[in-house]
Amino acid sequence: MVIEINKDIENYKETACLGLTAKQLIFSIVSLGAGAGIILGLYQRIGIMASCYIATPIIAPIALCGFYSFNGMDFPTLAKHFLASVLHGGKLLWRSSESPEEVWKAEAEIKAAEAKEETRKAEEAKKAEKEAKKGRRKKAGRKEEV
Repeated sequence: MVIEINKDIENYKETACLGLTAKQLIFSIVSLGAGAGIILGLYQRIGIMASCYIATPIIAPIALCGFYSFNGMDFPTLAKHFLASVLHGGKLLWRSSESPEEVWKAEAEIKAAEAKEETRKAEEAKKAEKEAKKGRRKKAGRKEEV
């Protein structure tokens, strides 16, 4: 007899009905009931399309409470943290630990190193150009001899 065991036991979820967990099943029933109640209550007054538009933003958070999770947080916890960060979060201010003099000194050192590198590259280019001219002269001299 073979019994399959989920290798990741922490993520194992017991299904209640139709492959849904009990939490998912409960929130599915509640969201469907709320949607049906809103639509049936409003469709004679404002029409089916408008009542669906009104019901959707009401039932979507209810359904998300049962199905959505992010980094181990369910939807209400995630929404609470998000709203707290948006509404109560102050300005994010970065302050350097160096004094302005240290920053200026570091920038000057970087510029000096870049200038030194540029002069080195220019000297190498001049040497390469001189060697290329010598090579051309030698080739020109050989052609004249032939």
